[in-house]
Amino acid sequence: MTSNYELRKRSVDPNAAAIIFSQDFATKAFEEGLHNRRPSEAKANRPRLPADVVSWIAVEGRQTLAYACLAYLFAFEMKTDVSEDRSFVGLIRQVRDGAKQIAVAADTLADQLQRHHRETGAIDPVRNRALIELAASLNAEVLSAEDLLPSPEGGFLHGVTLRHGLRNCRRLADHADDFLDRYRTYAEIMRAEGKKALEMQTGNRTDADRDAFIEDLAAIYKQAIGKDAKAREGSGTTGHAPAPFVRFVRYVFSELRNICSQIGACEYLETPSSHVIRAVVERSAAVV
Repeated sequence: MTSNYELRKRSVDPNAAAIIFSQDFATKAFEEGLHNRRPSEAKANRPRLPADVVSWIAVEGRQTLAYACLAYLFAFEMKTDVSEDRSFVGLIRQVRDGAKQIAVAADTLADQLQRHHRETGAIDPVRNRALIELAASLNAEVLSAEDLLPSPEGGFLHGVTLRHGLRNCRRLADHADDFLDRYRTYAEIMRAEGKKALEMQTGNRTDADRDAFIEDLAAIYKQAIGKDAKAREGSGTTGHAPAPFVRFVRYVFSELRNICSQIGACEYLETPSSHVIRAVVERSAAVV
């Protein structure tokens, strides 16, 4: 089955790709993928790209990499199966986003109930019962109309927010957001120490677009560096240093996320872990 990414490659505008993904980006991405690169070394002392590679990037490499990157952004933006993401971060995001949707819908329902009371002086029994029963299913308790509606003495006609039993969905969403922020910080620290943020590696779903993109990155990488893409953990010159191809992929995805943040799209775009990259590379090699 042809992936959406592969379909998008047929319609990508090369000129647009070249505008979005600069020569500097391509050069730095391939520099990240150089072998014998020590993370502790000052940038000035790190290996430089050979002159022939620099020339290839200027003539062909930048365009090839930019073309693939823009196609993947288009494919990712069109994804409709985000809810199928079973990765740890993906699941927490589903909790957050689902809670936000519930909170917004419940607030709208409460606003309608409040407006009806303001306009007619009566409580809409249908909306009132819906909020009570939904809140009961979530909280295992029944709220009365008095719990749902503030009294006029409390300033009801002056913009008092209607309390309802589904407001805790907003707290759930906020807490999930806070947890994700703390987890990102933790994961960055663990990666800097050469460790895995999560020992449990199950749950990452197959992603045809991502995998096809990584396969293209592997081919582009080999064309530039002249070495097969490898993604074995700890294969660098220091014990837990990421493999050169992993560094290359991480840099590419970092730039993709930067572009996404600038245009306010692709919220779910995550850098694939080294074991995901390794699985794609090994699968591709087995097919060949």
